[in-house]
Amino acid sequence: MSPEPSEDDLRFVRQMGVEYVVLWTDGTKAGPDYYASRRALSSGPA
Repeated sequence: MSPEPSEDDLRFVRQMGVEYVVLWTDGTKAGPDYYASRRALSSGPA
């Protein structure tokens, strides 16, 4: 999976039954705002 997955990528993974994901990044993006955006993306729709 891409280090920058799309909503469709993550939706597909959730449909396969995956409940937890680990998304990697580097020092240029590491920070609270980036991690919050990745968490929102990986959580999917409520």
